[in-house]
Amino acid sequence: MAKEFNIERIFKSIELNDNEKRVLKTILNNPITVQSNGIRKLAEDSFSSPASIERLSKKLGYAGYSELVYHAKIITATSNQINDRELNQLSPLEITDFQNKLKTILNRKNYIYLYGEGFNEFVTKYIYRKLLVNHFQTLLLNGIEIPLVYESNQNPVLLLISRSGENHACLEKIDQINQVNGKLISITSNANSTISQKSDIPIFIRDEQQADAANVSYTTFFGDCINSFERILAWVNEDEKKREIND
Repeated sequence: MAKEFNIERIFKSIELNDNEKRVLKTILNNPITVQSNGIRKLAEDSFSSPASIERLSKKLGYAGYSELVYHAKIITATSNQINDRELNQLSPLEITDFQNKLKTILNRKNYIYLYGEGFNEFVTKYIYRKLLVNHFQTLLLNGIEIPLVYESNQNPVLLLISRSGENHACLEKIDQINQVNGKLISITSNANSTISQKSDIPIFIRDEQQADAANVSYTTFFGDCINSFERILAWVNEDEKKREIND
């Protein structure tokens, strides 16, 4: 179900025609997808044209289309409401299965270990801090083996980040989490990789530079890992609030 935005309230004192409102609603309903698909796809979906969208962007005071979409991402992020369609883009799992597993695996009753090598390590450090400020039990595993820190009162979960989905050290960590009967969440760019296939919750990030193991070329993979986790955590927090109200 599409989110509802009051276009007139967001863009005050600017007279907009029906076509311009339709373009803005399309952007606000899913700015991340709009950004990924580009201006031509936006024009097609909103029955407009790239030139009209650029004119609308300047009418609203932006330098161009890209700045408009960036601002839309900020507006929608403040709502903390993640819909099913957005979640469904992040995993090969069927959406209901994905949601149910998020509820039972990514929650504050479980103890979450984090691991990633190389550039992935920067992402795990960010996620680690994000989990801490959201009051999750969590630990970075860099240089640490799971059997050495595992305690019997934990409900262990391993969150791995591996761009290729085939990293040897990550596969060793999977063996370790299996030894303590833990669950596995992975973020990879290959939904058919060994790590993804072994995961209870596989998360897939599209990457056009999969073959660039040294990370020399332009890639959005690592930034998208953080953005995707932010969206998942926002959904988890929102779902928890709803369940508390219902209980």
